[in-house]
This record gives sequence, structure tokens and C-alpha cells, in this order.
Amino acid sequence: MASPFKLGVSQGDAKKALLRPAVDGTRNVLGSVARTPSVQRVVLTSSIAAILAFPQAGRVYSEDDWNDQSSEALFPYELSKTLAERAAWDSARSRSRWSLVAINPGLVMGPPLGPQPEGESIALMRRILRGDLRAGYPAFELRTVDVRDVAKAHCVAMVKEDAHGRYLVAPNTFTFPRAAEVLREGPLGAQLAWRLPGRRPAPRWLLSLLADVAGIERCRLE
Repeated sequence: MASPFKLGVSQGDAKKALLRPAVDGTRNVLGSVARTPSVQRVVLTSSIAAILAFPQAGRVYSEDDWNDQSSEALFPYELSKTLAERAAWDSARSRSRWSLVAINPGLVMGPPLGPQPEGESIALMRRILRGDLRAGYPAFELRTVDVRDVAKAHCVAMVKEDAHGRYLVAPNTFTFPRAAEVLREGPLGAQLAWRLPGRRPAPRWLLSLLADVAGIERCRLE
């Protein structure tokens, strides 16, 4: 069970595009669970976004943390994931027949299933391959996880009897220079070299000018 993953949503559209679908969708599914006696466990696809919107220097995060940094104006996607997971736990606490386990992955990367894949992680790689970030990129790191590991985590959470609570699944670190390095070393490296991000990030004033082209929300550059 998951909710929409969309970035670049305006403040005016956040409630309709993100918050309501995430929270209402979660409640609707759990309402069906409550009416289905055979269901004993629900595994919720939450997100690292429900734990934090952006890291604070020197702080170590765990499953005990909740995102308190987001609003409709600032990081609305992260807010939607936080509200949806909180709604799920509120429902679970009022039920004794079924249990809830939440998987909180980082940015999910990896091979898509269909021939015309969509999604924010796919869009990010397309921007890199098109050369959108050749002129500059933000100097932040993203915690990531392979989509196949996320699938395994869901399966284990479903069948392992003592699984409970939240599980943060974000073992890897993504940076734009590292992504460019991997692509340069690949079979199409020579063809892609001129499009790939350089080794140094762009200054923030330049990124602000390029934000719309690069598909980066301005609040993520602060």
C-alpha cells in the first residue's frame, strides 16, 4: 500500500494532488482491511520522507523520528507521506485483529517493470542523461535503495511473525558526481560524457536560475 510520489507540486495544488490522495487512500484501504476478516497484517509503503524532510548536520536519524519540518508550502510531498503514515498508525492502534508494519525506503532506484516507466527516480535519471544538469547540480546527498531490496523488505515484513513497527531502508548514498562517474564507466560512457554533471556543484544563485529546467524545487536548494 503506497501513496503518490510527486515533486514540484505548487502550494495551491498540494492538498488536492498530494495530501488528500495520500491520507484518504490510506484510510480507504485500511477501511477495507477492517471489513475483511482474513487479513492479519498490512505492510505500508511509507518513506524516509515521513522521518525527515532534510537532514540536520550531526544528527543521526532512526525509525523513532518523525518529520516535523514539512508544510503545504515547504516539502509538501514529505508532508503527505508523514500524514498518511500517521493515519495508518492511528487506524492500527484501534484494531486488534490485524497488525501494521511500515517500510520507510529512501529514494527508490533500479530497473523498472514496464516498457514506458514513469516516476520521480526515473525522471531524475532522464534529466542526467539529457544533460539538464551539465551546467550545474545541487550539492546534496540522497539516501537511496534498490527497488528489489524494497520488494524483499515488504515480503519479509509480511511473513516474519515478529516484524513490527517501522523499518528505515536506505543503505546507499546518491550524489550527482557519483552517478556521472558510474555512467562514464558504463558501455555508453563515451557517448554520454558531454551530457553528464561535472565534478563540482554549481553555486546556489545559479541553481536558482536553473531550478525549473532541472526539475528541482527551489526549497530543496536552501
